[in-house]
Amino acid sequence: MWPLAGLVACTFTSGASADTISFGGQILQSAQDGTGPAVRNPGLNDIQDLQTYLVTLNFSGSITTPGTYDLTGASLPFSHLATAASETAFTPISLCVANS
Repeated sequence: MWPLAGLVACTFTSGASADTISFGGQILQSAQDGTGPAVRNPGLNDIQDLQTYLVTLNFSGSITTPGTYDLTGASLPFSHLATAASETAFTPISLCVANS
């Protein structure tokens, strides 16, 4: 199971209005570190530590106030740029927006 399952993304801002949120970085826990192997999506097994990833949350509507939003059913694709591996089977999806 991929470590992003049940992902809760928290955005700290004084106000937001969006239907797409993207974030990325470097992998810090690859399958070679003991979290794998990925059985249902073997392409994830080629991901190495410190390689770049991108996650894009696509949802209907706008977020204009702080709160926790149930976005189950939204699109949350994970893309690994170096190996062209991807995953989209994330549920539930929740977004926490807070004032900073």
